[in-house]
Amino acid sequence: MKRVICLLLTLLLLCCLYGCEQEADIHFFYPRIEVQYGISDGVIASEPRSIETDGRDLSYLLKLYLEGPISQELRSPFPRGTSLEALIQDEGSIVITLTEPFDELQNMDYMIACACIASTCFSLTEADTVTIKTDVSTLTLSRESVVLEDLTAASIPK
Repeated sequence: MKRVICLLLTLLLLCCLYGCEQEADIHFFYPRIEVQYGISDGVIASEPRSIETDGRDLSYLLKLYLEGPISQELRSPFPRGTSLEALIQDEGSIVITLTEPFDELQNMDYMIACACIASTCFSLTEADTVTIKTDVSTLTLSRESVVLEDLTAASIPK
């Protein structure tokens, strides 16, 4: 009986290692509904997701990402109807083309949305730069140019 149990456990382990879909925790970045000043990730926060890793690519993950957050503390930075039009992934760079509703964003809303999607891409890949394009705008962000920490409140004397 012990041999049968050991054999079944070995087969189960092999199935999990080689034949079954596995889940991976990934992080999508979205703006907070209520900004928290003076802390890391006070404007933008990551939302962990468990995704089955059965060969899905970055294109699939970005389409899932654009559906918006699950958490009630976060909001989607993208106008309704924004979708992924094209994705080019090279060795160290990613070029994302978004549909027209994204062009509605201006100023800080535009920058926050770009920082969110770039941070999401950086967390999912080894890319050094992310370029976000539409028919009317292009912005390239690097890992170093996405700043997610506001230290101004921490430097004010009490």
